[in-house]
Amino acid sequence: MTSKVYPKKALSVDIERNFFRHQGLIMKPVEDFEIFNGFSCCSPDDNDVDIDEFIRHDARRHFKDKVAVTYGLFLDEPDKDHYPLGFATLQNDAIRMEGTKYPYTNMPAVKIGRFGIRCEIQGMGFGANFLAMIRMFMSQADNRTGCCYLTLNTYPIPKLLKFYDDNNFLVLDGLPKNPKPTKQLIMYLDLVKSSAYRPPRQLKKPQIHIPKPHKQKKSRTNPR
Repeated sequence: MTSKVYPKKALSVDIERNFFRHQGLIMKPVEDFEIFNGFSCCSPDDNDVDIDEFIRHDARRHFKDKVAVTYGLFLDEPDKDHYPLGFATLQNDAIRMEGTKYPYTNMPAVKIGRFGIRCEIQGMGFGANFLAMIRMFMSQADNRTGCCYLTLNTYPIPKLLKFYDDNNFLVLDGLPKNPKPTKQLIMYLDLVKSSAYRPPRQLKKPQIHIPKPHKQKKSRTNPR
């Protein structure tokens, strides 16, 4: 029995399917990590600069080795999709949930492995809207795989816990009375209840200068 050989065809990838637009913003997968040169989501007073180190040095390797996909947040305007306002790194996960109607020990989830907003625009609502975009993106009816929850890990810092609580995340198994400052907590959001969540507050316009894309000059050869 001979197997049928099909002619090779160029793959047609619907890139737009991996984009998500909301309130003048667009999130899309990052392949060119050079756009994060000069990017920082840490203030000079921050002791933990791990997130900046990740996007500068490790995110590309995670993408290449298919460990995680980094999505950038941009203004949905011409010539401004080269300037990231923030990023989120997404990867597959599972979470142990009690009392579900399925006989599974763990339920499928997507983990927000890293999440950061450019320091110049923090406090303007971009982080809340980015989380809402990820939630809506993963709740789409035509999603490629089953996903019931969003998960993330965070240190028990009051401002971080309040930020994620304001954006509908809960601490798995509840917040301990005396959490250790060096031990991360697992937080989750139920995507099945996504439509019932309160929307993020209205965005403020970023008061920052967005440089024009760098264009390489054409080299000239001297006529002989």
